[in-house]
Amino acid sequence: MTPAARIAGALAPLRREFTANIRLRLGVWAVLALVVFYWILVRADDLEAARADYAGDLARLERAQNAGADADWPALLEAERSAAEELTGSLWEAENEGLARAGLLSALNALAGDAGLRDTSVQPGVTQPVAGAPDVWRVQARLSARHLIGAELQLLHTFATHPKKLVVDRLDISQNRSRVTILVSAYFVGLTPQST
Repeated sequence: MTPAARIAGALAPLRREFTANIRLRLGVWAVLALVVFYWILVRADDLEAARADYAGDLARLERAQNAGADADWPALLEAERSAAEELTGSLWEAENEGLARAGLLSALNALAGDAGLRDTSVQPGVTQPVAGAPDVWRVQARLSARHLIGAELQLLHTFATHPKKLVVDRLDISQNRSRVTILVSAYFVGLTPQST
């Protein structure tokens, strides 16, 4: 007996039941209809995704064509270079982490003295690379001092107008003890990380 004859013999009772039982036929047709309906839904989702991809590609192409139509590239390049030089000029420079911390601590002590703060204590904080900005490091320090009313505002103004970038991350003022604590970040370029 060949394999095809065995399969035909095994399917014969099923074929007889299928022709004799109307509920079985309706059930099989219902299952087939569900499978076809599901396939149509999946194809519709794929078609909608393809349309969205096409619309996105078309928008990017239009932006590229508009950018290519600009004939003012040298002026844009010069503006970008001057902005980059200005930004780089506002960053601190140091050769290594130790010099960066020392420079920041020295600058904070000098600024606190100029603002009239007393009993100044400057402590180094963390040094870490800035995410998304290669070769830029963030160096933190904490300045704590006694102050007269208004001296802390003068110090904050000095930080804001300092030619190098100083960012006040946290400011705590204690009126009853006349103490101000400021967490300051400075951004450095040119650092080579030290292994500890």
